[in-house]
Amino acid sequence: MKKHRVIGMLLSALILGVGAVAAPATAEALPLHTMVRCDFYVNGQCYDHWVVSADSCRNIYQTNAPQWEKRDCMAYEGVGSRG
Repeated sequence: MKKHRVIGMLLSALILGVGAVAAPATAEALPLHTMVRCDFYVNGQCYDHWVVSADSCRNIYQTNAPQWEKRDCMAYEGVGSRG
């Protein structure tokens, strides 16, 4: 009976020892990534505010956009220029 008990204790110690060795030693924190809000992309650049571009000026005159945005789009499109 003592023999079985000793063998059981050795097996338990072996299993616990293997589990402790096999446990991953990489307890690193994940790298932090800051989230950037991109409302507009112009030439691959990210902007978190309105910028004049072909995409942002599309159908702007049918929206409730501020007048300064509409004026910027008119200048961007060349409306009123003498060229």
